[in-house]
Amino acid sequence: ALTRYVRQGTENIKLAPAVFDQCQVDVERYCQDVQPGSGRVHDCLYKHKRNISEECAKAEFHNEMLQMHDFGVSSGLVRYCKASRKKFCPDVSTQGGQLLACMQDHINDEAMPTDCKHELRKHMERQQADFFLNPLVKKFCNETARKICPGELKKAAKKDLTSHGDLLTCMMKKRALINNTDCKNALFKKEQQRVSDIRLAPATSDLCRSDTVKFCGSIQSRGQGETRMCLAAHMKSLTDGCREKIMDYTEMASEDVRFKAKLYNLCKAASKRHCPDIKVGGGRMINCLLDHMHNTEMDPHCRDELVEEQTWRSKNIRFNPILKTSCKSDIMKLLGEQKCGNPSVEGWKINCLTKHRSELTAPACKTAVTGILKRQSADYRAVPGMERSCKKDVERLCNTTGLGRGKIHACLREQEQKITDPVCKKMVNRTHEVDKQSATINYNVRKNCYNERQAFCKDVPSGDMVLLGCLAANMNETQFSKGCRESLAKTNFKKALVKAPTLSVAHLKHLLRENRGIVEKYGPILLGGWVAFVILAGLVISYFVIKRKRLFTIYGSVAPRDQPEDLER
Repeated sequence: ALTRYVRQGTENIKLAPAVFDQCQVDVERYCQDVQPGSGRVHDCLYKHKRNISEECAKAEFHNEMLQMHDFGVSSGLVRYCKASRKKFCPDVSTQGGQLLACMQDHINDEAMPTDCKHELRKHMERQQADFFLNPLVKKFCNETARKICPGELKKAAKKDLTSHGDLLTCMMKKRALINNTDCKNALFKKEQQRVSDIRLAPATSDLCRSDTVKFCGSIQSRGQGETRMCLAAHMKSLTDGCREKIMDYTEMASEDVRFKAKLYNLCKAASKRHCPDIKVGGGRMINCLLDHMHNTEMDPHCRDELVEEQTWRSKNIRFNPILKTSCKSDIMKLLGEQKCGNPSVEGWKINCLTKHRSELTAPACKTAVTGILKRQSADYRAVPGMERSCKKDVERLCNTTGLGRGKIHACLREQEQKITDPVCKKMVNRTHEVDKQSATINYNVRKNCYNERQAFCKDVPSGDMVLLGCLAANMNETQFSKGCRESLAKTNFKKALVKAPTLSVAHLKHLLRENRGIVEKYGPILLGGWVAFVILAGLVISYFVIKRKRLFTIYGSVAPRDQPEDLER
């Protein structure tokens, strides 16, 4: 009965005396032509929230808070979403915002009625505008907000509809500082909503309104990031404020495959097949999928979406979470030494890291950069700006060649003299040089020599051409496949052969780690044998040195200065 009474007030403002008393003047001023009922007057006041009196704003805030907390209090949700509630969230409590959160998770489901979607979206917009209209976020994140965003929390605590989503935005920007798991999970939902539909981000919606009309007016958003991606495609032409917001949300989207609804849905099976042990978040799952995108077992629809993702990542280091985090100190060092070139060039920081790979110091950065180079070796579209620079040459010289699996690289290298674009030619040569020096990076070597590596160089670590040298040293073995030999022939394998017999300190440590059991079991015997051998060898050498010295004293002669000594050295 109480729920029904409160719901009547949310439907008709005149049946909510506490709100109507505070808002009567504002209703007459801004909403006098609005017919009461179905929450229309409340919606009108919310539309004018920046102009209504503080007393009315606080009363309206309380009215909104009741609806967010209890699904049954909202007349619109009860009217339009009753059947959908039974279908999608039958056992979820109506209290504490749980049912509303569950229904919002299903807003893009094809079976969700349009009227219910509209009502859910209205509630999402209002929750995104105010921290305290999110019961679950408030419950789990209040203390965290006090620590990391105190100024924004103070403003939101006024509860007068003026915070404009600033506290949620602040927490999203500082998400790396949040340690509370429940808070992370609650905030994640809000992040996901904004990334999927930037109209739900109050400040971004305002800043990008004119750009959206100009560049993306024909886009029909289905809550899968369509508007954000359209604006991102016109990044250089956006107004400054809008550009920075789109950069922020595109960066956020790159961190979690769940932020990309289309990629997430198309690649579910691929994630289970190729990345079963990879934890989502931090860009890890997307990285794993990109590493396997050219596998023959990869679903073609998933691969197409990954090509799109790969293109975005090549544009800016901010869209590569692992690279950005792992290489923070290295990129700062390179920037300080002015080695990174023109910042207006697409993907300039990525290019800087790959170009100066040998100068990197952080192990995690080295690993991340190697991963980038491996993808670039497999697909020219992963090289910043190469698809655009080589477009005409690819169309003219390689129009019958598949785009991935190193095929375009091979085609352009074979016809290098016919390439007309100088930037394209430079990129072709640069990627070729990298491929020639590393069996770890070179896509064709990795693909065609996998079995050979397992058979002959399993314990050989990558880097410094050692692995390439090991493969080259064994390439005449009968077990070597023709494909592996041909791939190695296109590398600097002769130069790498010099490295083949050399065991570096790192390699020795690696072998000792891998064979610790043998060392522990037979180490004392091997050590004793080695010491005995050294002593015996020393005695033999000493004997011959003394004998030779005596003979030389008796029969020695002095050679002329202009002739070499004819003595054994």
